[in-house]
Amino acid sequence: MKLPFSLHCMLTAGLLLSGSFPVCGEAPIPTDKPSQTQEAPQQNHAKAEYTATFPAPIPGIPMPMNLSAMDGVSLDSVHIDLAVRQHEVLVIYTCTLTCDAQQAGKKLPMGIPFQYKLPDAEANASSPLPIHRVPFSKSLGDISVGVNQLAEEWKQVEGRHPQYQAPSLQQVSDITHWLTFSPKLKQGPNTLTIHFTVPYRQTRQYLPHQDGAQIIQNPLLFQMDLNAIRTWSAPIQHGEILIFSEEMLPDSLNLISPQDKNAVTRSEKGVMKWDFTPQAGQPPTDTLALEFGPRLSFRENANEKRTSLKLNNTPIRIPGDYKIETSSSAGADPFGNACSPDNLREGSQGFWAEGAEGDGESQFILITFPTPQKLEGLLIQPGISPVRLGRNGDTEARRHPAIAYSLYNRPHSIRVILNDGQYEFKATLRDDWNEQLVIPPYFKGSVKSVKIILEKITQGANSEDTFLTGAIPLVK
Repeated sequence: MKLPFSLHCMLTAGLLLSGSFPVCGEAPIPTDKPSQTQEAPQQNHAKAEYTATFPAPIPGIPMPMNLSAMDGVSLDSVHIDLAVRQHEVLVIYTCTLTCDAQQAGKKLPMGIPFQYKLPDAEANASSPLPIHRVPFSKSLGDISVGVNQLAEEWKQVEGRHPQYQAPSLQQVSDITHWLTFSPKLKQGPNTLTIHFTVPYRQTRQYLPHQDGAQIIQNPLLFQMDLNAIRTWSAPIQHGEILIFSEEMLPDSLNLISPQDKNAVTRSEKGVMKWDFTPQAGQPPTDTLALEFGPRLSFRENANEKRTSLKLNNTPIRIPGDYKIETSSSAGADPFGNACSPDNLREGSQGFWAEGAEGDGESQFILITFPTPQKLEGLLIQPGISPVRLGRNGDTEARRHPAIAYSLYNRPHSIRVILNDGQYEFKATLRDDWNEQLVIPPYFKGSVKSVKIILEKITQGANSEDTFLTGAIPLVK
């Protein structure tokens, strides 16, 4: 199965057909929708410039879902911890609320608003170059809500706030995605805790050239909207955000907003702290925006070979002489092709799946270099990428890629061991079939072996085997 250059290079960059850059949180929608029977072009090289955006939910501040029911309840303080991972952020809220005697013991509806705009489902599925369209119900992970050390039930719901026309809800009147809960507060102070994981937003660009294309994978972006704090009747007494690296280098965190860098302090270990308590006489800062990780760029020629690879303008390369082995391999993929470990290399058109009993946890991929190399990163492509399939593949899977992709297990997190135990790190992955850059934090030495262990698995609906489309080392 051999893809044409035009489709392959745009696929590598995870591109949608769009001639302009998308707005925040929004993926571009193809303007020319192909018919349900149209095949991807096989010969013509793309000439236009494209940009694709992988959307991510933008969380807000806990707020009332019934304004009249919250009379007598105040939000006194908000402390937010952001644990930065390779392809997701763990968000932890610790809020102090004070409740009067009249409202104590009643169920008080509250919610966290999320900005989350997805591409049109029909247009996205019909495009030969779609993104993985993740519904809001599956966009957050590891959700937990509690009040006064007691667990609370929660729901992910869609629709406008029932009182969105109220003047105090002007800042969130267009929000249509919520994490809701209804705790019973006691009289006096209460501690509300909420945590969840959320993926990053990312854009990728395709810039055509006469002899190929330039692909630019921009840094990951995390945003948080603080507008909802103004939906409370009284201003909070204290608000702060603490940002720390869990799976990434601290110096890879680039603060975009607030623009006043003096408002944010950074410790020797890279921990960032922002006091966003409203200041008298000063306009509020409504958004936290952080970029993570390097910018990856490369050129791809008509022979589908990548050259001129760079991480933040530092030249890197894909080695061609490494050995790749796996702990097990399935007999064949769903399309009848062998699941060889070599399918994980650059330019392969096949897939690999582990063949052990169970869902594949603890199965591994072992990459060995003939001589020690300076490892700069790994390009991991989770699951089955249905848009990779050529004429001999499943055209129905290409037309409905999110469904096809979701049928099969894929890794949610991996553990990477360098030099047979000399250094080890963990990396979470976004639930998407496109290539994701995994960076080894802190390790600066030479690498002879890279062991990639499947750790946490996202379950598919139709298979026990866990699939990967690619696992490619990047070295200096």
